[in-house]
Amino acid sequence: TIRTTDMTERGEINLQDPPRIDVEEEELAKHRVLEGDLLVTRSGSIGTMAVFRHDYEAIPSAYLIRFRFPSQVIPEFVRAYLNSTYGQDLLGLSENSTAQPNVNGTSIKEMQFPLPSVEEQQRIVDTIDHLLSFCDDLEDLLSETGEHGEQFAKAALEKASADQQDTVATGMAA
Repeated sequence: TIRTTDMTERGEINLQDPPRIDVEEEELAKHRVLEGDLLVTRSGSIGTMAVFRHDYEAIPSAYLIRFRFPSQVIPEFVRAYLNSTYGQDLLGLSENSTAQPNVNGTSIKEMQFPLPSVEEQQRIVDTIDHLLSFCDDLEDLLSETGEHGEQFAKAALEKASADQQDTVATGMAA
């Protein structure tokens, strides 16, 4: 089973000695995670998301919601959108939210948001991936420079994060 703790902030799944259970084929067929499924945590680290990009058989734990999209929707785009400030507001997970966070499949399914073309979704995902890779490289470089580098790295990462959210928002307006 895939657990919330197996999901990274970058939206990847890294299994760490996962629990294994025997599941009847009929049940496995109903609950199996497929390539491109988006997993969203509904308790614990609420709102943590990852896209399943593996070839092993797995099912989500009880704390995960699984979403499957048609071919005109890129799951990484949906993940980026839901992780944006606007998406977090829609999920009720923003810092300004006064309500108790409650992420459930029904509330996410009922969300409406503009969906750009597949090409534009891919461009946005590629831009975000490029920015995150740049941030990783910058963080590695600056970690070698000591305390001053750390302060600069934090400021640069905050700027890159804001740019990522602007990229998603710009894609939505297109």
